Amino acid sequence: MLVLDRSASMAATAADHATRDLALAAARERIDRLVRGSRVTLIGSGARPAILAGPAALPLEARERLATFAPGLAHHELGPALTLAFELSGGRAVTLITDRFDEFGASPEVELVAVGRAAPNVGIVAASRRRTAEQPSTVAGATTSAERMSLTVANLTGGEAQRTLRLETLEGAPLASRDLALSQGAESHLSFELPEDAPLVVARLVQSAGSAGSRDGLAADDVAWLARAPRRTVRLASTLPPELAATLGVDSPADPSNIDRWLALVPDAVDTLNPSAAHLVLATGMLGGDAWVLALAAPGPDRGHFIAPFLTDPAHPLLAGLTLEGIVWCADTGATLQGAPFVSAGELALASEVHEGARVAWLLNLDPTRSSLQRSPDWPILLTNAAEARRAALPGAAATSLALGEPLRFRVAAPTTLRWRHEASISGAAATEAQTFRADSTLVLDDIELPGVYELAELAPSGEVTPVARIGVSLCDRAESDLRQRSSGTRAAVANEATLRAGFSWVEVALLSLALVCLALDWWVLAPPSAPREVNSRDTRGALV
Repeated sequence: MLVLDRSASMAATAADHATRDLALAAARERIDRLVRGSRVTLIGSGARPAILAGPAALPLEARERLATFAPGLAHHELGPALTLAFELSGGRAVTLITDRFDEFGASPEVELVAVGRAAPNVGIVAASRRRTAEQPSTVAGATTSAERMSLTVANLTGGEAQRTLRLETLEGAPLASRDLALSQGAESHLSFELPEDAPLVVARLVQSAGSAGSRDGLAADDVAWLARAPRRTVRLASTLPPELAATLGVDSPADPSNIDRWLALVPDAVDTLNPSAAHLVLATGMLGGDAWVLALAAPGPDRGHFIAPFLTDPAHPLLAGLTLEGIVWCADTGATLQGAPFVSAGELALASEVHEGARVAWLLNLDPTRSSLQRSPDWPILLTNAAEARRAALPGAAATSLALGEPLRFRVAAPTTLRWRHEASISGAAATEAQTFRADSTLVLDDIELPGVYELAELAPSGEVTPVARIGVSLCDRAESDLRQRSSGTRAAVANEATLRAGFSWVEVALLSLALVCLALDWWVLAPPSAPREVNSRDTRGALV
């Protein structure tokens, strides 16, 4: 039972020694010293462990499959792979080949083989690309939107490092360049403004010209792919009276839109001026139609003032980034909100969520004339969260620039068939194999294992292929980029190796013996007679019988 660590750090190079090669050598050594008739099971680690060979494959087959071992996954626990190995071995010994010698982190039944080497590395540990809020254009009455690309480069070496960050298109055309000087353990946070029609951007870290910095130990984190941010315009509207809209700070009297301040907070948002055509409406009370609603419940005669701490649902999308500290929340103490509360003061619901089919309504038990919520930093965050939660339910990709291990979520307007294809990798080679999926509402791919560029396309019944999204997947994993704690060593297992028994019973042995006796008798009876000869004591043919 061999478990191979498929983490990206297993592809590192230290002092001209490739960790992958050392791991394969250790695996082959253990396969070659097996006795005749042995079997091998190879298991690759991961959030979903994979059986690479076997169970109980021939040693020659296992050696051939080792050649396809390609580490490169995001950081993950090795426990699921070891659990699978123990289940297949019946609790007997398992060999784990990894790049960190953690003698106390593995159970005694595990033979620990660590082949890692500490190495310096500089890598891209974070990358994002998103649309920004619309800004006034130089053309009168027009607005323009752009994208902002952010990168974080970390120096994970024992000294200073100099690198050059190059931005280019997928075809190799240069876009920008930035020289970086990083002290030991430092990080550089870089931001770039991109025009609205900017193509997919490839960010590459290369050794600065003339620098004597240390060689990188890992190539996978020197490249990041950032695809064009998805444009899913969310249509907003308001039915609030002007005085209430001003109190809530969503409009300015000089602007014809009554939600211009709300629009300034949300990228790719427009005022439809028609609530029936909007995706999200700010209103007083529930509205008819299909639009989602952020509504203030009609106030009653009773009032109560409440201060933090409140009872909140930390996983609710409207509360992401909110603290609700230091605010006064004035509410109708006699009101009963529909739906599931996500903010409460004792047993009184202050905010709740209502589902009506695919439609969602958020109700606030709030008197804005006596509360301070709308004057706190939490209020614009709440308004932004509401718009982004509505956008997430629109057709399209939730994000197109992902970190390895981050799931892709793509919503479709109607049931359809989608094709997922790998376009480009670090080496420049493209994987030709494509996968097809049937999506009724949302396609979720949470098992993307290779960095690179992917294409998602819609397949029509006629066979026509229509690309709908380009996805960039980058390693961006600090735990895998930091090679300073990689180590080597071995520790034997206290258990014996798993045994495959032939399964013969005493009945089968008896029948086999009887068959051999019958063959001997058959030969004795049918054999041609030989010339008579003298024997001293007994007939040798009788002795044979």
